[in-house]
Amino acid sequence: MNEFTVDQVNILKQSATDLREVLMSSNDLSAASFLEGELGLIIDSVLNNKIKNSIKEVPHFELMTRDILPEATTEYFNFYSLAKLGVSAY
Repeated sequence: MNEFTVDQVNILKQSATDLREVLMSSNDLSAASFLEGELGLIIDSVLNNKIKNSIKEVPHFELMTRDILPEATTEYFNFYSLAKLGVSAY
């Protein structure tokens, strides 16, 4: 696993915050279930400084956003890229 730099951790934390805010503000019931499930645990781990390496178990981007939560697509794709690869999608 690749260890993140301090800058990568900071960018990932900002991305986690952005994604959490979008999901919390969504009226879609699936957004709440994502926050209560595996994705929510991953976001919490990032925000609580428990992540130092790339995260291999992030749910796949297309599975999480296909036909649901169009308002979260940009934030999720960026979070997914940062968590798995350590680089921003944009």
